[in-house]
Amino acid sequence: MRNRIFNFIIDGRLITVKGKSVKEAKRHAQQIARSMKTEENMGNQSAI
Repeated sequence: MRNRIFNFIIDGRLITVKGKSVKEAKRHAQQIARSMKTEENMGNQSAI
């Protein structure tokens, strides 16, 4: 089974991921959203 492209909107961001199933792709999208959120928080802390 080949990878398909899935789009998810998490925390108001559009995240596009490749995966074999919706379940797998959603898990990856949530991990990406979590890492983006922590990076954003780190950026905010350094600006203070």
